[in-house]
Amino acid sequence: MNAAHAKAAPRRWELLADALLVGLFLLGTGLRAANLDVVHRSPDEQVYAGQARVALDAGFEGNRELVRGFRENPQFWAYPPPSRVGYVWLLAGIMKLTGDRGESAGTYFSCVASVLALLVTIRLGRRFLGGWITVFAALFLAVFPPDLVVARRCWTDAPVGLAAVVMLYLTLEIWAGTKGWWAAALLPVAGSAAVLIKETTVLIYAPCLLAALWAATRRARNFRHAAILAAGAVLGAAGAIALLAVSTGGVGVPFQMMLDQARHNAANDYALNYATGPGYLLLWAFGRLSPLTSMLAVQGLVLTAASLWVSRPAWSRSSVRHHSAVVLLACLTILMTAPYALIPHWLNLRYASASFAPICLFAGAGLHQLLLMARQRLGRPMATWVAAGGAALVVLLAVADYRRFDRNFVRTSTLDLSVKLVFRALDQQAH
Repeated sequence: MNAAHAKAAPRRWELLADALLVGLFLLGTGLRAANLDVVHRSPDEQVYAGQARVALDAGFEGNRELVRGFRENPQFWAYPPPSRVGYVWLLAGIMKLTGDRGESAGTYFSCVASVLALLVTIRLGRRFLGGWITVFAALFLAVFPPDLVVARRCWTDAPVGLAAVVMLYLTLEIWAGTKGWWAAALLPVAGSAAVLIKETTVLIYAPCLLAALWAATRRARNFRHAAILAAGAVLGAAGAIALLAVSTGGVGVPFQMMLDQARHNAANDYALNYATGPGYLLLWAFGRLSPLTSMLAVQGLVLTAASLWVSRPAWSRSSVRHHSAVVLLACLTILMTAPYALIPHWLNLRYASASFAPICLFAGAGLHQLLLMARQRLGRPMATWVAAGGAALVVLLAVADYRRFDRNFVRTSTLDLSVKLVFRALDQQAH
């Protein structure tokens, strides 16, 4: 009986974790669906919606005309270029499907993408980090203010966040040696589509593809999977370049547009005033919008990355089956967040939307580490009370995160997540 009871107890805890994950997914879905009514639209949203209407009405020729006008007028270079055809054509399709030709069509797209990203995050966490870490992560992501903001806007950032967590999940599956070929086939598809949605997703796709190729060739010695990855990458790149060429009027046109924008960004008044400064401001903005999640994420990332040289953290020993995959996730998270802190004039939280899901996953790992330390140091009876108090505090702070989002981005006209706009909104509310 004792042995049977010992086996049944962990099973009950796992079932409870799964039930909580269902509830948290529904919570995250409900919070996103409840905030789709946007009164004030940002210039970028208006540009995206306008590009989609042109694509819907005039097809490829209309988009090429937009490209010609964009290239001939440097004053347009501060806005999204009409070369993000993956997003524009998807948005045009949603407009046709819903009959809504305004920015609201992009809001629906972003909301669905954010909800799907939450679902994939739960799948990734359950597979590689364990049930309870994923419960904490799902709670953090369900109320994560930057993600709630992009989920209600006609921007590319929510679809980018979805594409990123899909690519990360597929990469970890390949790294862990999954037997099926499906992950190797889908990674280039997801990466090629993501680059068409927003060109900067190459900063995510490239390291994921390289890690997957290394895992297939060197770790697993699975040259069939490596060949699928390589062929998919080549075909995906060729297809993306062909679609860009047809949509913009030439193979070299989108690349020239990117160079023009990069040069213009150094003189862009908005970027200089609101998205420029020392790189730590990006982390500080995350910290001010979601203090507990940011603090725990740093802890989780540092402990995981440090395990390359020292012993595994306690949370990893207790719940993780593929520790090397989690270390890879930590390295990829740091790698794909760093450019937005280091490249001049990119200090905007929504540009780093690819990092939202892994930040919350490592925040869950950081919280789990604290709970394990409490149990080890305090003993079971006291640790149980501490855990209960800690859980109540975490829930209260999650509510505070949501209220911070509602107060600063729903009830006011704050139209972006550039770090200095975030600081200004928070400071105004504080006074």
